[in-house]
Amino acid sequence: VIDVGDPGLDSIPEFYGIANAIWHEWKEGEITTKTALGRLALLKLLTYKTKNKKIQDIPEEDLEEVRKFIDYVIQVIKNESRREGEPEEERHVEEKT
Repeated sequence: VIDVGDPGLDSIPEFYGIANAIWHEWKEGEITTKTALGRLALLKLLTYKTKNKKIQDIPEEDLEEVRKFIDYVIQVIKNESRREGEPEEERHVEEKT
């Protein structure tokens, strides 16, 4: 994902771009379900202003929309991996918020 503006994760399009890139890599089999879910959990963590000082100027409502989108991608990956019969331990990632 191309960094927009200042270095680091500091804009809404970057959050969406990274979430989509993680989903795409998982869908193509480039990363495991566990890796994808772990990366998405970290990405979601970075949508909180206490964890990412570069997003202080982004309205909370916009960040909440990003969190909902990340949650949706997480659910899609969990559901699709379940359908493909992956063992539960491959899917289990604890979210830290």
